[in-house]
Amino acid sequence: MHRSRVPSRRTAFAQLGGLLAGTAFVLVLRALLHVKSEVLTAAATAALAVFAGVQVTREIVRSRQRRAAIARRLTGAAWLARRSCEATLRAGTFHDESPHRLAFNFSAAPALDRLQEHFRQVLDLSSELGGEDAEVGRRAFEGFLATADRFGEIVVSAAPTRFAEVAERALLFLHDAVVDLERFAPRREHEPALPSPEKLKRVKPVTPPPIQSPPPSP
Repeated sequence: MHRSRVPSRRTAFAQLGGLLAGTAFVLVLRALLHVKSEVLTAAATAALAVFAGVQVTREIVRSRQRRAAIARRLTGAAWLARRSCEATLRAGTFHDESPHRLAFNFSAAPALDRLQEHFRQVLDLSSELGGEDAEVGRRAFEGFLATADRFGEIVVSAAPTRFAEVAERALLFLHDAVVDLERFAPRREHEPALPSPEKLKRVKPVTPPPIQSPPPSP
């Protein structure tokens, strides 16, 4: 003979909860059926507006976090590129330094490959930020390319008589690139000042001979 099982307390509470939930659903449904359609539309519109506002806020926060992360990476790449370029510029202020040696040191791999990668990162990251940052990053990258081209010309094909002229142009392009990099990696107090363009010039301007007035007629 089997004993009949008495329902447990957990089962009884579950049944009671289901009954209450069903009752609440029926009451809410009855209330909604008596509400005007205009009220329901307004409530739905308000709910959608709140949801859209939350989504927009989240997107703004994510966008700001993403731009901040890009800016941090851009600062690191620009700082490394700027410091490497300034080492070449400071060497260029010593006019007894051979232009060919200066060009050879700049063009030597893997140092040039590392510097090129830093500038490429500056170009890519500044392009992601857009606006004026993208334009400055593009100018810095083009200044680096112009410098590399002219130093490469000295190493490969330039006549020795043109070394000073080509090296001066290379250094001035590099100077402009460093100025652009300072937008992303500002100079710190402990860093030495950037050499002025005047200190980088190697070609002395040719002074035309003075024009002599004709001798007075007797």
